[in-house]
Amino acid sequence: MRIEIEIDELAFLHPKSREDVERELLEAGLIYWLVRREIDQARARDAVRPIHKDLVDVLLSAPAVGEDSDFERTQDLGRPELEWGT
Repeated sequence: MRIEIEIDELAFLHPKSREDVERELLEAGLIYWLVRREIDQARARDAVRPIHKDLVDVLLSAPAVGEDSDFERTQDLGRPELEWGT
């Protein structure tokens, strides 16, 4: 059996993280195993489900963009008083 995949040159313009490469290799392996019928679709879906991450890990993985001053709170002028009808 032979599997050929064409990859657009634009796919290599942006570097990938280690996690991206690992995920793509896993997906490629799963496609191969599915074609060979070594696993069924349910097992393949279970294997590619995202791994649960803690909120801290997600926040730390965010790119560093902007300056700290961009994210400062603006002056809170409070809410206007509400008049309740009686």
